[in-house]
Parts: sequence; structure tokens; C-alpha cells
Amino acid sequence: MIELRDVSWLILAFLASFLAFCNQSEEVKLLTTKVFGKSGASSISEIFLLLSIILSSYLGAIIVQKESCVKKLCCQNRFLMTNVKNEILNKIESYGLNDIELKLFVPRYSFLRKWCIKCFKSLILPRSFLFIKYIEEFTDENRFKNLSFRVKYPYQGIVGECYHSKSIKSVYDLSKELENPKYRFEFNHKQKLSMVKFCLCIPIFDKDNVIAIFQIDSPSTCSLAEDDKKQLSEDLYCFVQSLYESCPGLFID
Repeated sequence: MIELRDVSWLILAFLASFLAFCNQSEEVKLLTTKVFGKSGASSISEIFLLLSIILSSYLGAIIVQKESCVKKLCCQNRFLMTNVKNEILNKIESYGLNDIELKLFVPRYSFLRKWCIKCFKSLILPRSFLFIKYIEEFTDENRFKNLSFRVKYPYQGIVGECYHSKSIKSVYDLSKELENPKYRFEFNHKQKLSMVKFCLCIPIFDKDNVIAIFQIDSPSTCSLAEDDKKQLSEDLYCFVQSLYESCPGLFID
């Protein structure tokens, strides 16, 4: 990501180059010759030119270094997400649930807002919609691409209900709830979620604000006892909340 200091180096390099170029004009040459003498005027032009080359080279080196860091970070993130998924699936499968899919619904922010969050650690403001975030290790991009839910009243789906109530929500057979007016499902929701049976949504908090929803679902019906479902919900809540505290950037699209 380009930071403010990188932009500052770019501006300085451009300014030095501009001054070196300006010093070639007859008017500026005449003025600098009067002030610094003929040799001094020539030296000033060469200094600005050399300075622009040094600054440009330094900026280029910073960019190369950051690209290398980004590639390394991407590899680490993929490794982390694979391990996270395996940990979650192992926990879920210990309760006898299979064919589980993981989904993360997050807010979308403008570039400026993301920059403010990164630099000033400002609060993540509540949003009207949450969007599914494609994470290669988590989600089937083709099936659920652009899936979103309104989370402010009138909210949509289990995701919206979970966000609005700030509590864990679940249904044993979501396919039977697609026509339920309570959830206000639209056509694209019904199309994408028609194969989903068991669905469990867990809110993720930043202080008192819900900032994302973690969802597990399955095309198979669930036979969990209420006590087991409650324990699974609590285990997953603790896990994803600690994940947010460790990797907050994961929960913004």
C-alpha cells in the first residue's frame, strides 16, 4: 500500500527534476548567473538533477522492497487461512457436522476510509450492507459471488438478523425459510442459498459495534442437540473474535 511518506518522496523527486529543468531556461540562467556566478549556476542545475535521480532511485528501491514484503505477506496469509480453516473444520466435525462451508460477511469501505482506519485506528462505523468476502481458502467464489445482505432494519436473512440483534443466530433448514417474510430474501438470495440447510451466524465485535458476520452452513440437515449447538457456538465465537483481534484487516473488504 502507498503511504503518505512515499508520496512525499515522489513529490520531492518531481520537484528536484522540475527545478533542474527550469534552470535550463534563459531567464533562470541569467538570474542564477547574477546571483551565483556562471560556474555556480551550472552547479545548481547539476545538483538538482543529481538530487532528482537519487530520490527517484530511493523511491524505486522502496517500492521493490514493499512488493517483496507484500508477496511474503500474501504467502503467510494463505498459510494462516488454511490453518484457520482446518482448525474450525476440526472443531465443527468433532460435533458430528460434515460438508461445512465457511463464509465471512464484511463491510466495504472506500480507499480513504480504509486509509483512515489503518493510520488513525478510528472506529469502524456501522454499515447498511455486509458483503461476502472471497477468501480462496474459505469460499466458493462462483456460487456466492456478490452475495450481500441488508443488516440495518429492514434486515435480510440470518446474517441481517444476527447483525441487528448482536447475537448468534441459527436455523436447522434454511431452504425452508427462503419464503419466510421475516427474512425478506430476494431472488438472488433464494437462488444462491437454495441448497443450504443448516446455517449458523456469529457476530464479530469491535468494542460494542458488530463489524462482520462469520457464517458456517451445510447442505446437510443438522441433528445437534441444543446444548451441543450452544457449546459449538461459544467455541466458534471465541475463535473468530480472537482472529479479528489478531488480523483486523481480514474483516474489511
